[in-house]
Amino acid sequence: MAFAGYAPYVDPLLLVVLGLAHLPIPSKSWLDSLKEVIGKHPEAVTAVIEKKAQKQSLSTVPYKHIEVPN
Repeated sequence: MAFAGYAPYVDPLLLVVLGLAHLPIPSKSWLDSLKEVIGKHPEAVTAVIEKKAQKQSLSTVPYKHIEVPN
């Protein structure tokens, strides 16, 4: 058996591969939390704020009909 010498390394190697495969999930949570702490807002929140600001700014403009792209 040519692969018998590699047998002790297979289990730790598989655990490392599986561990690295699951690492992006908590990393995304950590990055989102870090962005919140340092004040960088998520894109969805920024989009809502921009829509509110846009509606408020258009409310003072006299108009008959204005189309705003989404």
